[in-house]
Amino acid sequence: MSKPKLQKREKAVLAIGAALLVIALGYHLGQKPLAEYEQSQLEVQRARTRLEEARLWREEVTIERAGQEELQRRIKARGRRFDLLTYVQGALDAAKLQDRSSLDSRRSVIAPRDLAQVELALRGVSLEELVGLLHRIYAGENLVVLYKLTHIRPERDGKGLICKITFLAPRSQQT
Repeated sequence: MSKPKLQKREKAVLAIGAALLVIALGYHLGQKPLAEYEQSQLEVQRARTRLEEARLWREEVTIERAGQEELQRRIKARGRRFDLLTYVQGALDAAKLQDRSSLDSRRSVIAPRDLAQVELALRGVSLEELVGLLHRIYAGENLVVLYKLTHIRPERDGKGLICKITFLAPRSQQT
């Protein structure tokens, strides 16, 4: 059997067809690895973002934990016998406001079980006396916070202020 003889034009068409076939095949075979490479780049970027978020979160947790440890240290330092009512009463006595005040430490829905609550009502106090009292209460290391200032207004006779304040403080841990 003899080998068929192709003309020059037929050889060129076959060569171009073979080249196009090789190019198309190479293109399709190269698409999947290229797509996988691009996908892996996206995944790497997402992983780096998650890693950075985890680092920031770890930093926040560390700071929060240090803050909690400091609060626990301060609660232990004030002693197990700390009583918010007695503490506020002492500040009132030191500021000589006991005759113009009333204290109430009833249980409330505001304060959860681990917080002590005291309501203080003052009548006929000057702004300077009020600020002095608040300074005395906050000057200690007892973690007392002013939770709510229900109202502050002048007395009807114009001789001082009327105000109602709610203080909160963490209860001492019973160990």
